[in-house]
Amino acid sequence: MPVDPDPTTRDLSYDEAREALDACLVALSDFVRVDRVLSGQLQAGKVEFFGTAVPEAVSPGQMSRFLEWFILERRVDGATGPPVRAFLAAGCPGLQAPGTRDFVVALAESEVGVWAIRDESAEGFELEAAFATDFESRWLWLENLPKSGTPVAPGMTVVGRLARLPESAQRGGSDCWLTLDGTRVFSGTMMFDAIATDVARHRLESGRDPIARGLELEPILVAHEQAAGETPDAVEAELASFLGDVLEAAQTGESR
Repeated sequence: MPVDPDPTTRDLSYDEAREALDACLVALSDFVRVDRVLSGQLQAGKVEFFGTAVPEAVSPGQMSRFLEWFILERRVDGATGPPVRAFLAAGCPGLQAPGTRDFVVALAESEVGVWAIRDESAEGFELEAAFATDFESRWLWLENLPKSGTPVAPGMTVVGRLARLPESAQRGGSDCWLTLDGTRVFSGTMMFDAIATDVARHRLESGRDPIARGLELEPILVAHEQAAGETPDAVEAELASFLGDVLEAAQTGESR
């Protein structure tokens, strides 16, 4: 399906919105590869993210999250922001559809975090955020949530990165968001409840909100992928063992 000449001038289907975001990610990746400064930092980024410059047995989910973290979150050495900001400043080279630029802005403003699925309707799933956000609630398109072993439903937890659709692409007054490819869904809300409780405690003690970061949430997502073949109880126990370190890292993230 070709990209719409200007996908933000009308209501989009899920497939069209997904395609617009994917086109932006491809153009961003190409921009990083041809930019001498940015491409020169890929090795250092791999060491930060994977612990080695030559990672082995990397899953598709891990590679997606590395790309998302590197181009959307990791600050370029000597710059004030991540590669997506340089891409926007350069005029989004490589994007064939001018209207797709709004989706680059959506990626630049995307959020990493942990959310509980609280409700479901014909529009999608309503989410509650564990970390502070400018949006009290949000809706995900039903088609967008990652596939899991059990049907996605209220009472589950979403961990990863969400991008809010541009204003001109919002549907029916809802605040619609899409997940990026590295996002995962967990059964139950044990993880959400633990993180939300700790976030609230940190807020009371310090007067500041801890910031969710992809690098600190990665151990949870890796554990989820590695434990995918185990029983639900074993998966939850393994994930719980990561929460202490992840929360501590997130709480100190403001100073980075």
